[in-house]
Parts: sequence; C-alpha cells; structure tokens
Amino acid sequence: MAGMKTLSHFGLALLLAAILLPACKGASLSSRQTSLNETVVNYNDMFRWRDYESASEYAIPSIREDFMAAAESWKRDLNVTDYEINKITLEQSGKEATVVVTRSFYKTPSVTVQRQEIRQRWIQLQGNWYLAGPPY
Repeated sequence: MAGMKTLSHFGLALLLAAILLPACKGASLSSRQTSLNETVVNYNDMFRWRDYESASEYAIPSIREDFMAAAESWKRDLNVTDYEINKITLEQSGKEATVVVTRSFYKTPSVTVQRQEIRQRWIQLQGNWYLAGPPY
C-alpha cells in the first residue's frame, strides 16, 4: 500500500508540473515583454531629448561606437519632436523583437516637421534588452 501511495504522489507531482510549466513560461515571456516595453520607451525618450550618451547605453556594446559617431551628425541638425511606438513583436524565442516606431522630427535649418516610420531590432543579452543596430 505504501508503494501505491508514493506512486500516486509522484503522478500528482507530474500532473502539477505539466500544468504549471506552461504558466511559468508564459509569465517569463510576459515579464520579458514588460521589460522590453520599458527599455524601448526609455531609449526613445533619451533619443528624443538628444541625450545620445545615455541612449547609446541601450545599444549592444559592439555598435556603441558607431552609434556615437552617428550622433555627432544628429547633434547638428536632428530635432525629434515626438515619437509613437506603433507595434512591438516579440519573437517566439522571447529573446528578439522588432519595434515599429514613428518619429516626428525636423532637421535645421528647416522647421517643417516630417514623420518617419522605422523598425528597430532589439535583442536580449544576459537578461537585458539592447538595440541591435541601425536604424537607431
């Protein structure tokens, strides 16, 4: 009888694991999405406010030098007046994402505001989200 009781506890444990494992995976993807949303907003805020040094920290380390080189030209004439995050698509792996952003901007000496839609590619490394490359 004791062996049967142990077997039924083991079966119950397996059943619970089968039920809870997908829930844990879903929670993990949900927390990744939340973290990604916050990161994307923070990066685009820094970019909008021309704090390119802080914005560069959101780029993967291998492209930060290129980002800062591009920022030299942005400092001269790019003025982002607003941005809108249109869509965030998290890949099935949960470690890559595509973010569609519409920026409103003008380039001096013009004062005509233009709109441009860009697709940012983000990757997760060691638990943090990073912009993977241009467009910035």
